[in-house]
Amino acid sequence: MRLLRRNTVYGPHGKLPVGRTKFNDDYVYREGGAEFIPGTSIPRLRPVRLGPRAIAFAEDEVEAVIEALRRESLTREMGKFNASSGARRKIHDRTGARG
Repeated sequence: MRLLRRNTVYGPHGKLPVGRTKFNDDYVYREGGAEFIPGTSIPRLRPVRLGPRAIAFAEDEVEAVIEALRRESLTREMGKFNASSGARRKIHDRTGARG
């Protein structure tokens, strides 16, 4: 298991392109806090304490969160696409045009 320091996980050059506040509020698990990333069923990242202030995250967990977010966004996009194309098909069916 490879550990990633916090500054390599978030930020403009990190694996998750979010700012520090968004990362800490939405992606990091806190004892007694919400278990999932808001609006998803994806578990938050669990920090590994390296010292009094130093925190790291398991690379495989970070990669799993990224993959789950990617899959969830693709699923949402496909749902929007299917819903909009279905609406178009119904309009064409009513007018007698080919769809």
